[in-house]
Amino acid sequence: TAANSPDPMHFQDFETLEDEYDVGGLPQARIDRSVVWVNPHPVSDVTAIAGTDTDAAISISSAINGSELSVTANVIYENGSTDGDKIVIYLLEDGILYDQTNYYDEDASSPYFGLGDPIPNFEHNEVLRDAMTATLGDAITVTGALETFTKNVSITIPSNYVAANLTIAVMLVDSNNTAYNSQHAHVGDFKDFE
Repeated sequence: TAANSPDPMHFQDFETLEDEYDVGGLPQARIDRSVVWVNPHPVSDVTAIAGTDTDAAISISSAINGSELSVTANVIYENGSTDGDKIVIYLLEDGILYDQTNYYDEDASSPYFGLGDPIPNFEHNEVLRDAMTATLGDAITVTGALETFTKNVSITIPSNYVAANLTIAVMLVDSNNTAYNSQHAHVGDFKDFE
């Protein structure tokens, strides 16, 4: 879109994320929300930390009643919460068709080679549509070992969202906004503690 036009892929509080994670342009990637993932984005940077132990597990349940989406996220800590812990709940949507800038249109090694710039009607998945908590998270009250912290949130879903394509993402972050566990579930599906 033109510089003076709002980007329809931005959610209402995208500036908070750009400022917090020093995003000066796109595309960019972060690991655990705060570690800059440098191009060419080696998979080994992610697999090296995949499966790292955490003492917190998350469960998610959600339901839509009319246009109202309600989400319950439960967190249980093996050793109790840490001061500064926060919970972040985001609403994501798949299947959004929108033109996509193509930096790789002339790169013969890219799967996007020759598709045009922009690529018309590109399918965008896992698009951040809304923060159901504060964008950087809501404080987790002191929670003892093997006790459950529960967060209930709800929003009215705009009519242009496709309910069947919606997913809930829940992250636990520390006082530095670094994620230490996450979980996701399609709206309407129950995800047990993991």
